[in-house]
Amino acid sequence: MRLAARIAFAVVVALPLLARAEQPLDRWLDQLGRPFVIGIAGDSGSGKSTFARGLTATLGADRVKVICVDDYHRLDRQGRKAAGVTALNPVATDLDRLARDLGTLREGKAIQKPVYDHSNGTLAPPEAFAPGKIIIVEGLHPFATNALRDKLDLAVYFDPSSRVKEGWKLKRDVAERGHKAADVRKEIRARKPDFKAYVEPQKGAADVLVSFDWSKQGGKLTEELKVKLREKNLAPTAQRVRVNKSQAGQFVLRAERRRDGSGVTTLDGALPASVLARETSFLARASGIKDPEVDRKSATLDGARVLVSARVMRELARKAHAR
Repeated sequence: MRLAARIAFAVVVALPLLARAEQPLDRWLDQLGRPFVIGIAGDSGSGKSTFARGLTATLGADRVKVICVDDYHRLDRQGRKAAGVTALNPVATDLDRLARDLGTLREGKAIQKPVYDHSNGTLAPPEAFAPGKIIIVEGLHPFATNALRDKLDLAVYFDPSSRVKEGWKLKRDVAERGHKAADVRKEIRARKPDFKAYVEPQKGAADVLVSFDWSKQGGKLTEELKVKLREKNLAPTAQRVRVNKSQAGQFVLRAERRRDGSGVTTLDGALPASVLARETSFLARASGIKDPEVDRKSATLDGARVLVSARVMRELARKAHAR
């Protein structure tokens, strides 16, 4: 096995619960006896929705249902403008209803979920929503209140640098939502105080913090990402792995478990396709799912997705065994 493959493979193999193929994902979910709920928080344009789609592919689309917190807006776009508030201000969103709905879904019951139409900024008629075995709640405020945090099994916060976030938000809002670039930049500046006040504080409640910036090589920024995963409350048996550089020199990976039970994993540069394929293949075998497709253009984020998926499975196994 190539050194690069052994490096990334070891990061996943070092997670003992994940490596036990006799405890597949569906068995853990059945043993848990309710949906496993994951919250993914972060600013607008931080990559939450893209990551949620990738996590869904990894864990199995037939198992996962996704809720966007935006659907719980109390005010439509015109209503927010008239009230002088942004979508980042929790008063514009019915977080109490979201918490109640998550409680109902955890009981295995369906809900009438509200719907927000991003194409025109209006509130659409509600729709029936049945729980999946895994529920992902992604948006600006999925664990902004104690009531919401109590409904989650794992909280993940996305924290891109300002330059990465602005570039992604411009690409999404201009290309996908039809906004003008000048208006998007103006909105970014106007929303910053609310982001600091209402969204960013969720970082402190996150079990997994995913931060990223453009990677530097030779003192210059590249088009590749440097991703860091900071995890709380790792299992005592998680092994420490330190690696400086792959054989091909294409990426830097460091993973360690600290004395306080936290862990940091760094993926810097383009993760080789062979490494990523081996990681995703192992995760798929351990969970009994089909190997997910991987976007080779965003390999470091895909590597982060695989590691977050592994954390999901450890938490699920731990809670299932505790019942």
